[in-house]
Amino acid sequence: MGYLISIIVFQALLSLTLFLRFRGKTIFDNFLTLYLFLISLHFSTKLLLFLYFKNDLFYYNLGTSFGWFYGPVLFLATKSKLKKITVLKDITLHLSPFIIASICYFLILLNPSIPQDGIFVKTYQKLTFLELISFTTYPIVSLIFLKKSKSNKTLAIKLLTTLNWLILGLSIIIMLLLLIDTYIGFNINVRLSYLMMLCSVIYVLLYKIQTVNQPIELKSVSKGIQKRYESSRLEENDLKLYIEKLENYFKTKKPYLDSELTLQSLSEKVGIPKHHITQVLNTNLNKNFYQYVNEYRINEVITKLQENSTINIMELAYSCGFNSKSTFNNYFKKATKKTPREFKKELQLSY
Repeated sequence: MGYLISIIVFQALLSLTLFLRFRGKTIFDNFLTLYLFLISLHFSTKLLLFLYFKNDLFYYNLGTSFGWFYGPVLFLATKSKLKKITVLKDITLHLSPFIIASICYFLILLNPSIPQDGIFVKTYQKLTFLELISFTTYPIVSLIFLKKSKSNKTLAIKLLTTLNWLILGLSIIIMLLLLIDTYIGFNINVRLSYLMMLCSVIYVLLYKIQTVNQPIELKSVSKGIQKRYESSRLEENDLKLYIEKLENYFKTKKPYLDSELTLQSLSEKVGIPKHHITQVLNTNLNKNFYQYVNEYRINEVITKLQENSTINIMELAYSCGFNSKSTFNNYFKKATKKTPREFKKELQLSY
């Protein structure tokens, strides 16, 4: 069991490091980072207990408070992705049981003077079984929200759906194991369910690998770009039709608002092969895919700032498809010759 816990700790820390290195500043990213951090803390705690309390079954078998966390944080991540949330209010409401239970848990763990058979410890142990309610209820509510979502094809929605199913499956497995142990007397180690948590960490890591920000500025298209497409069978008329179709799609459907938009997903949505999109952008507009998309995002930001100059710039940037502050600042200054702050200040002075 120690090996399994060690693997989970290592995997969670690796994923957390990657998230902290490349994460965007959206509320959704913050909740995923918090999710990975608490998994790291959870299993680091279990590993320490395994190593130092092997001969003291009380501390090793003492239920942790982390079960109160997973359901609520995934629910909050789901809610933040689908609609606006009030961070302080929602966190206080949904994570308060976890915070209270954690205080009690670490009081018992770090204060040997508390009697192991006392009323405080017994009450805490009874309350840990209520974690299953949180484990079961929150994923079900989240999955209902996700099912109603119109953007169910995005990577973030797919990730949230998978994670909520894993947590729901984990709660079912734990309940079955407890029933088998209670009524049949066949003891199965509940900690085998930790495999489910390892899977959830891997899924989050794969999501980050797929959505990690591209370099802020790719190299400009060189003069020899035309030679690259000399052998292309795409006619000039086809190029014009494709660029018209692409620009019309961007103006009417605004796919750039999706922060997870990729060349592959755009190709599927607009019905143009990937290599033809690249050729159209390179030869007709002298741009690469990311330059093209981010320029639309910048124009959207500018338009909305002109409509309401009091809006928070970074919240606006994230809502327009950016998931990196540095990328946004870079493209904004290139487009306007001003920083976002300077541009906003000039707008406010002009009113």
